Order: sequence, then structure tokens, then C-alpha cells
Amino acid sequence: MRLVRVAAGAVTVIAVLAGCSDGGTANETLPSVSSSAAETSESLPPLGPPDLPMPDEARKQTEAGALAAGKYFAQLTEYSYQSMDPSGLTNLSSECSYCRELAASISEDRTAGYRYEGGGITFRDAGQVVLSGSGAEVAFSLTQGSLQVIAEDGNTLADRSQPTYDVFTSFVMRWDEASEAWLITQVSNS
Repeated sequence: MRLVRVAAGAVTVIAVLAGCSDGGTANETLPSVSSSAAETSESLPPLGPPDLPMPDEARKQTEAGALAAGKYFAQLTEYSYQSMDPSGLTNLSSECSYCRELAASISEDRTAGYRYEGGGITFRDAGQVVLSGSGAEVAFSLTQGSLQVIAEDGNTLADRSQPTYDVFTSFVMRWDEASEAWLITQVSNS
């Protein structure tokens, strides 16, 4: 949006200057735009795990950006199960009790020598988003595949495992200016 305003401003300045010119030949091209504006978005430090970084689209304060961030958070949950590393969830959440509890559970299971199998997430719809200032709520219909909790001895812990289920998941997020990213503040499943 800023580049559009800069370009519109440049066109206005050129039009004004052209009206004041002495009739000489004008330059055929505009001067190049400083690359500092482009470098800002390209130089954002990566967020999330190195093998599942937050996509650029999810780092935009737009409806599409919020939707991409919500989808990324769902994928990050699946990644946390598979890697037994919930740090991505905790690093990209803010005062999210669901995120803290999930991260604590994964960490405790990792310490106990457990691992997870399954738990893959499938999106059943394109999602919905409501954007309001620096906040957003994103919702998806998801299917989470069955998840088995496996003990160190290779036995499945039936009481800790879960079957495949369909769920409507809502992520409440806030835009964080410092990291230029959406942070989860609340997760609801129904």
C-alpha cells in the first residue's frame, strides 16, 4: 500500500513539474525507487521452525495474511506433534492458554520418552476471517487424523491416543508490530 502511495505521489509531482517546465525534453523514465522499501519485507527475520518457517503471506496485516497465519498455526500444531518440539507454538503465541497447555503436554511427553504417530491435519474448507484493526479471528473446518501416543517400549498408550475427528477451529490473533506477524491469543475447538 505504501508503494502505491509513493507511486501516486511521484506521478503527481511529475505532472506538476511538467506544467512548470520550459518546454524542453523530459526524461522518458522515472528514477528508480529506492530499494529500501523492498528490502524491508525481504529482510524480515524468519519466524517458526527452520523447516517450517512462517510464510511471507502470513506476515501481512490483511485478511489474506490473517487467513494464511491461521492455516500456518494449524500446520504448526501438526509439526509440533511430529517433531515433539512445541517451541514454534510458544514463540508465536501471546497469552494463549491453549497454546501453553498443548506445549506443556508435548514437552512432558517428550521428557517421558513418548512420541506421536499420526495426527495429520486436513483442511475441509478455505476458512473464514474477520479482521478488526490489529486483531483477527480465523476459523477452519478441519479433520485431524488419528493420533497414537507411543511409549519408549513401543507400546501404544490407548488412554492417551485419539481417533480421527472433525473439528471447527477458531484462532483469535493480534498483529504484532515488532515481529510483523500475527500471534495467537486464543484457540477454540468445537
